[in-house]
Amino acid sequence: MSHEVYANSNEIAGKAGMGKVIASFPDVCLSPPGPPAGPIPVPYPDTSFSSALKQGSRTVMLQRKPAALSQQSYYQPSMLGDEAATRAWGMSVITHQITGKTYFQAWSMDVQIEGKYVCRHCDITTSNHASAPGVGAPNPNLEAVGWGELEDESPYKCACCNGPRHSAGKPMTMDDWYMKDSAGNVAPHAATYTTLMNDVSNRKTATPPCTCNSRLVPSAPCNVFRRPVTPAERQANKSAWNSLRDTYQGVFNVPSEAQVIANLTPKLGRAPVQAEIQDERQVNHLVPKAAAGGCPVGEGNLEKNGDLCPVCRNLDKRFGTLQSLASKA
Repeated sequence: MSHEVYANSNEIAGKAGMGKVIASFPDVCLSPPGPPAGPIPVPYPDTSFSSALKQGSRTVMLQRKPAALSQQSYYQPSMLGDEAATRAWGMSVITHQITGKTYFQAWSMDVQIEGKYVCRHCDITTSNHASAPGVGAPNPNLEAVGWGELEDESPYKCACCNGPRHSAGKPMTMDDWYMKDSAGNVAPHAATYTTLMNDVSNRKTATPPCTCNSRLVPSAPCNVFRRPVTPAERQANKSAWNSLRDTYQGVFNVPSEAQVIANLTPKLGRAPVQAEIQDERQVNHLVPKAAAGGCPVGEGNLEKNGDLCPVCRNLDKRFGTLQSLASKA
């Protein structure tokens, strides 16, 4: 899966990402047949993936896995595309290597992790290294760009539900919406958001630990935040969700009030109050529908609160507090 962490609007390459270097060509290797007819120089296309990342970051993790760093990290695939050359006939005419490393030759100029610049989507790579230099024409690493930018190619379409957009506000990433104010300056609550995101990332190893597999943060293509959102847009989004709520609750088995009362009464030793009933039946919008112009109806932006474990319910409430602050920043 993609890890949704960006530098300069391009996703950072990392072991948890979906980065790929596709058909970097040509990687000329001496190939069978052997003498006297060969070996023959054959151009091969090299392909490697970020899941094979080595020498990544050690203290900063993306989805609990290393990020790619300049002049340090590389992809080390088990198969690159030049294996037919075999190791018997000299291999690459430049590096004398097959199934070699893929190194980045470009990176962010202003975003660092552990003192090194981060490597991103579309940064140039070279493949089949034994050591520098590599072979093959420079080729970009393909991860993802911010969905806010991609969505602008279709200016009236919501990427989450494929219907009309739900706000005309400026698209931005989750980090920018929570950490910056409307003027683009660092928001007073930015540090609180950073702490919360760390807690979200580490919830499986927390004390007590998370015991569910529910989502707390949005993923593409439903992860576009917007600012500003007009009062009319807020009301329209609320109305759109209110119109869908009963249908969604029926299709996705959200319990009725009677079912919640029957389930909770034995556990609590009393009848639940209305707030406790609502907590079990609530459906969360991962991108706030009113505050951030999130899609009010797209399934990818919806998560049943009743599926969240106690740890994740507490984290979601902390997001709610931050959303109130960020919407006014």
